[in-house]
Amino acid sequence: MSSPDSFEDKRIALIENILRPDAIKVIESEVDIVMVDSIEAGLKAVEDGEVDGFAFDGTILEGMRQTLDEPDDYKVVPEQAYFRHGIACMVPQHDSTFLDLVNLTIGKMMDGYINGDPRYVEIVNRYFGED
Repeated sequence: MSSPDSFEDKRIALIENILRPDAIKVIESEVDIVMVDSIEAGLKAVEDGEVDGFAFDGTILEGMRQTLDEPDDYKVVPEQAYFRHGIACMVPQHDSTFLDLVNLTIGKMMDGYINGDPRYVEIVNRYFGED
């Protein structure tokens, strides 16, 4: 499913009210949308062959794919996301030590990316795209 055209005649699972409306427009006229209640239900539908794919946030899907019994049987596509959106990190309230660690880690990653450190460039490009 490397292009919007490749969705034609496919059954794609979606969680209601999760994707942005403009993201759904890319595929909705070409596919049979199957609503599911959760990420787990979407992944199970793919594993069980009930749908051809599950449309959701690529970063989360990649993390979930890695927990599957046979992760190499699945691929998160497209490699270049159709849409971009902000990413945030939620941490427990009143845990300033952990919040400081999260901020430091994100700052270190972004500094490494800006300075061209290959480790951080690969991480950012893989999960957030090259643009």
